[in-house]
Formats: sequence, structure tokens, C-alpha cells
Amino acid sequence: MELDHSKASNGFAKSICTICFQELNPIIEDIQSISICGHVFHEF
Repeated sequence: MELDHSKASNGFAKSICTICFQELNPIIEDIQSISICGHVFHEF
């Protein structure tokens, strides 16, 4: 199986906001999550 190098280098895909589809950065911004389905988005 060949690795896809377009993904994050650490082997994990980056989280994306389910509303605006931009990458989430939990270190510098507040993030909300819906626990039932696991969707995450920026706090408004």
C-alpha cells in the first residue's frame, strides 16, 4: 500500500470546518463539536 503524501505528514488528516470547509486550528481558535455525529466547526 502506497502512502498518499498529500495528507498531513504525521499520518493524520487535518480537521476541516463543516460549515466553511477551512482547516481548523485548535491551538489558536475556539472549536465547537456536535458529539452525536462528530462534526466540528469554528466558534462564532
